[in-house]
Amino acid sequence: VAVFFFLFCLLVVFLDIGIILLNKWRFSLAEIERFKKENLETQFEMLRIQVNPHFLFNSLNTLSSLIYQNQDTAANFVREMSSVYRYILEKRKAELVPLSEELEFAESYRYLLGLRFDQKLVFEMDVSEKCTNMYLVPLTLQLLIENAVKHNVVSAKKPLTIRIFTENDKRLVVQNNLQKKQVS
Repeated sequence: VAVFFFLFCLLVVFLDIGIILLNKWRFSLAEIERFKKENLETQFEMLRIQVNPHFLFNSLNTLSSLIYQNQDTAANFVREMSSVYRYILEKRKAELVPLSEELEFAESYRYLLGLRFDQKLVFEMDVSEKCTNMYLVPLTLQLLIENAVKHNVVSAKKPLTIRIFTENDKRLVVQNNLQKKQVS
């Protein structure tokens, strides 16, 4: 009877320890996922913060040269730049925005880059009307376009072509011809 009671108590203790360890394991998995999510959100926010000063610097340099060349074009540039910054300020805290809004923003951004690079930068947009109600993270297109411009040669001899299109009404694709810059 004592052996039976001892084995029964031992079984209860092992089950109790097993349940406690299983709960702690589940909790630790949830914590790891939460930390991963917070890490990705922090990285994304840092990337967002990084892009704005770089974009502002390039835009002001372009505006500076336009003021002396063509004041009407400079005025249009200021209007488009304010439209871009209004979008950035309005949407920077949003988690998702409709693709239609992001495409309008990309069009303003394209105008600014078009003035900066003249005929050296070609944009092709072919997004299905069915896809414009899809959602994506705000400023995604701007980041991808800026990344293509930053890491590729943009010249009169080698114009950079950036295509934004949809595949099978399910997937948004941002694509450019690869013209890597020479890095020492």
